[in-house]
Amino acid sequence: MKRMSKAELVALCRQLIGACQQSLRGFDAWFTNFSIMEKMDDQMVRDKAGNLLHIGFGLLEYDRDITKLWYDRESVERQKKAEAERV
Repeated sequence: MKRMSKAELVALCRQLIGACQQSLRGFDAWFTNFSIMEKMDDQMVRDKAGNLLHIGFGLLEYDRDITKLWYDRESVERQKKAEAERV
């Protein structure tokens, strides 16, 4: 990744997001299919739920951190622009 261009990194991120979306659609299909859920024992469903919680909360935490970083960056930019306009 260190040698990839910005365009290559964006393409990689889009591919990863697509793979994650496909995986989530698969899990959703499992959890909405009664016959599949009936075949899984309680522990298997518990394990899947725990893993999805771990992944989901990790993603939410990452989203929160990146959103705050972006907000802070934009806030500094707005302050600089406002100061430049006052001068």
